[in-house]
Amino acid sequence: MEIISQNLAESFIAAGVLMIAIEAAILGFATLFLLFLGAGSLLTGLAMSFGLIEPTMINGIASVAGISVALAIALWKPMKNMQANSVVPKNDKSDFMGLTFLLTSDLSSSALSSYRYSGIVWSVVPDSPTAEPIPAGTKVIVTGVDVGSFYVKPHPEE
Repeated sequence: MEIISQNLAESFIAAGVLMIAIEAAILGFATLFLLFLGAGSLLTGLAMSFGLIEPTMINGIASVAGISVALAIALWKPMKNMQANSVVPKNDKSDFMGLTFLLTSDLSSSALSSYRYSGIVWSVVPDSPTAEPIPAGTKVIVTGVDVGSFYVKPHPEE
């Protein structure tokens, strides 16, 4: 404990780097909690190193809390938007690929359909979000599979 208090700025920097590394490597930026806490700790350590903050434990903890909250408020929405905009590729290697069936209801990006196959009710999703609506009764072919979802397009022979 004495080593930490004698090298407080370096301890905050090391703790910040460690928290950011754990957030990136283990959590994959899923929570963002350790990212903000680590950035606050890293910035606090740097501020102590440059003499902007007096190197005491109380000042350090208060600074980490303040900086972490400020970063979270400023960056939460942009970071969550970046996570939401990531595209999850659909599975295109499945035994269901090439399965054909008739749609039971109209299908568009705003109105999904369903299809019962092998005892499971699958959500039917257009292959492309910009695709033209597909009317009920159209023969479709499965081009991709995701958990509980078939991605389809009109069968080329139709």
